[in-house]
Amino acid sequence: MRRRVRLVVTGMAVALLGVAVVFVPGCQYSYPYELRLVVRSAVDASPLAGVTVRTDAGQMTPREDGPAVTAPDGSFGATISVRDSEFFGNKHPRWTLTLARDGYADELIDISPQRQPESGSPPTQLVVVAYLRPKTP
Repeated sequence: MRRRVRLVVTGMAVALLGVAVVFVPGCQYSYPYELRLVVRSAVDASPLAGVTVRTDAGQMTPREDGPAVTAPDGSFGATISVRDSEFFGNKHPRWTLTLARDGYADELIDISPQRQPESGSPPTQLVVVAYLRPKTP
């Protein structure tokens, strides 16, 4: 009898702990970043459309529906949401932006923050102008 009571009490404690973990809100906070990008040809500075944009900085949500590629004028915009845990321990995260298009050399750009944002409003602006070089045969 004692063993059965102990098992029931233990089972209830585990179940309550599971419910607490699922329903208690955490202390996680996200900082929004607004990415504004323009990509141009390094040869003549003309805008490059159709450049694929990838980042390793948080969760990226492009402004336009569809794939993350530059518009006909070479522009691209997105909101990037980054967890506050990336700034713990007196270190700043390292973020990169990768640009790729057929006929051009891929470009890897460091867009790491220099400091932690003071708040999440308004979003921190990331403004990037990039020039892609044609691939050499």
